[in-house]
Amino acid sequence: MPAAVLRVLEGKSIKKPTPIQIQGLPVALSGRDMIGIAFTGSGKTLVFSLPMVLISLQVCSTCKTRGEAVGTTNMDLGVTPTIVLC
Repeated sequence: MPAAVLRVLEGKSIKKPTPIQIQGLPVALSGRDMIGIAFTGSGKTLVFSLPMVLISLQVCSTCKTRGEAVGTTNMDLGVTPTIVLC
């Protein structure tokens, strides 16, 4: 995990993973499909969004390695809930 990502997580008072994160992050980071069932506020969103952020950082790093100018590669990340929470 990149140090910058760990600093952001610590800044959000996320010091250690929740049970769903302990089980889900290794699966999600391996690129496999999964179903996670846990209570609201347990950290499920981080389980699926953190790998997307890490992939984005990796792509940016690859662009820099190839010598591409900053801003020449576009990447978008859109996250939308599948249901409306009431």
